[in-house]
Amino acid sequence: MIIIIHESYLDSDGNALPMSEDTCGIEGCSAPAVKSYSAKVCIQAGLKPANDKAKRVHLCKEHNKELKKATKTDRLLESLGR
Repeated sequence: MIIIIHESYLDSDGNALPMSEDTCGIEGCSAPAVKSYSAKVCIQAGLKPANDKAKRVHLCKEHNKELKKATKTDRLLESLGR
């Protein structure tokens, strides 16, 4: 069996990099991430991403729940408009 590893998963010596666990991208939180959303949606929901330049933000279970509560009416109106 031959396993091919893409170059982006190799360090400068050609050794495989370990796969990192995603953590919550909200300032002050280091819980494991369960879902990711665009940074724009997170900011509109009142969450402060740790990295201002990131396009996507990984969220833990608690912050995901906060985001869903904050966007509940928007999601409902969007689904009714379909």
